[in-house]
Amino acid sequence: MLPFVQPSAGATVLLWLTVVAGLGGSFFLWQHRYALSGRLPLVHPALTRSLQFAAGVLTAMGYFGSGLASTLVLAMFLQEGLRLSALAAAAVTLPAALSMTLASALSWRVSRRFGDWTVPAGLALSAVSMLASGLVGLLAPQAYLPVLLALCAMCMSAAGGLVIAPLQASTLQHAPPEAAGVAVSLLHLRTHHKGV
Repeated sequence: MLPFVQPSAGATVLLWLTVVAGLGGSFFLWQHRYALSGRLPLVHPALTRSLQFAAGVLTAMGYFGSGLASTLVLAMFLQEGLRLSALAAAAVTLPAALSMTLASALSWRVSRRFGDWTVPAGLALSAVSMLASGLVGLLAPQAYLPVLLALCAMCMSAAGGLVIAPLQASTLQHAPPEAAGVAVSLLHLRTHHKGV
């Protein structure tokens, strides 16, 4: 997290990214050697051999990371940009929580009906909703911003409700059997940082 909390620009960012990539690669090599020695690694090397599992985890990380970032930006914009109170800002985001709850309850039915298209469609709807939020923030009259941003957040959260369970299920389907327990915990860790 150091590169994100320290103000930096240009070559410093590239240096930190290089360091992070090197540390990540070293960690996975160490885990591979650890497993070869007969001990139980923290991240089973079999997980890196399953491209579908890796793609699912990366998709979950990207989705939840962007969702967390957009929620933070929205809360800051409502309170600092529009000068709403914390209670008023919460009232703007409350419909989004309700839409996610409803969409989550319906996600299995939608997934059964549309199959593998549920996750890409939900991710696309989420991306369009984020883009719409940005455009609304730039172009809409200030008096209408809370309502329009609430609608955009509702659409984004509904998309999230449709994506989460099917994405987790399809990702875990491709986890190697010998690493199933680690796969569940790894995906759980990646997808629950949104609530932090």
